[in-house]
Amino acid sequence: MRKKQLIISLGVSLLFFVSACGSPNGDKSNVSEEGKVEASAAADVKAAEPTYLNASFKTAKGETVKLGDFKGKVVVMNFWATWCPPCIIEMPSLDKLALDLKDNDNITFMAVEVDRNLKKAVDFMAKNKYALPLYTLDGDLPQELESSSIPMTVILDKKGEIVAKHTGMLDFGAGKIKENLVELSNE
Repeated sequence: MRKKQLIISLGVSLLFFVSACGSPNGDKSNVSEEGKVEASAAADVKAAEPTYLNASFKTAKGETVKLGDFKGKVVVMNFWATWCPPCIIEMPSLDKLALDLKDNDNITFMAVEVDRNLKKAVDFMAKNKYALPLYTLDGDLPQELESSSIPMTVILDKKGEIVAKHTGMLDFGAGKIKENLVELSNE
């Protein structure tokens, strides 16, 4: 329970919600402006299986990886696209956070481009000199990871349980996101 409160306490920093690309109404965030889980979000979190979700991705090198490959690590997944302005706006702060935590072997980042156009995403990352590990979808996503809007950030704990899911733009440098991820990785 403490780890869920920890991630949820990302609070205002996780809620620098400006806009999202996708459906006009977008998905609702699971975190209130005060950083508390909303009732429907708590149900979504409890619905997650205690094992890693069955999802696979392709790396920029064409290798297939599954979420289960990251068991024992905190996973920060950011779903995005090169045509999505909020995704592009939040990318520098996400990249900086990943660089700041690159020496923490218990945390991994996944920039998951949703258009399945890896070449375009690789070119975008190179042009902007981002070091984020890049992935593309390799099959259908489990229902718990589906969204009609991007950007979307999902954080899994070391057991693969969803501890935070937020649709909309974030400022990953605000608040205590870094400290909270480190603390979660130490549990």
